[in-house]
Amino acid sequence: MSMRTIGSSIVPERAEGTRFSDYACEAFTGLSSRKGIKKAVKRGDIRIDGEPAGTGVRVRAGQRIDFLSIGPAPGPLYHLPLRVVYEDEWIAVVVKPAGVPVRGNGFKTIEHALPAAIAPSGEPDALGRPDPVHRLDGPVSGLLLVAKTAGARAVLGRRFEEREIEKRYRAVVMGRVDAPGRIDMPVGGREAVTDFLPLREVPSLRSEWLTLVELRPRTGRTHQLRV
Repeated sequence: MSMRTIGSSIVPERAEGTRFSDYACEAFTGLSSRKGIKKAVKRGDIRIDGEPAGTGVRVRAGQRIDFLSIGPAPGPLYHLPLRVVYEDEWIAVVVKPAGVPVRGNGFKTIEHALPAAIAPSGEPDALGRPDPVHRLDGPVSGLLLVAKTAGARAVLGRRFEEREIEKRYRAVVMGRVDAPGRIDMPVGGREAVTDFLPLREVPSLRSEWLTLVELRPRTGRTHQLRV
């Protein structure tokens, strides 16, 4: 597993005593979202004087904080043909096929297939491997946005957190949907809101009618659209 530094900071006197995770969020705001930085701290990707530290540790003036990009562990890639619809030095957009999870404990994931489908970035803050910045459920097909640099991951992560990037899905439902509307129904005890827009309807021998609808989730609950 290869490691290289993509960001460094020396703790100033005014930051003496700040929680490690809070200091890292301020020091590396251009490299990842706050959520991403806190996860990196927990993984040990952000270190104090070369050593991993817990999120609650207090930093001291003069300490060096490094943000490391950790490359993929050696091992075979998942050779899944992926169609790349856009790519530059910072991001890529690929078509995720239905039936393949984006991430997971198994080997057959989009994450394991990306290094073979996307060219490495030549930017100084290039990630060790392409990183999907959002998820699509396993049974779903669609466009997947992938970061190739730490800076791109930070910007895109913030855009998703602040809901400046809108996701749109299409689904076929049984029955007729005559007008646009909103589904506001908790999923797993948490708020789940989805707007829908009927696009086309066709007769069906089994269900009488089938309707193609566009779905716009306003929250991000797991399985929200299928539930």
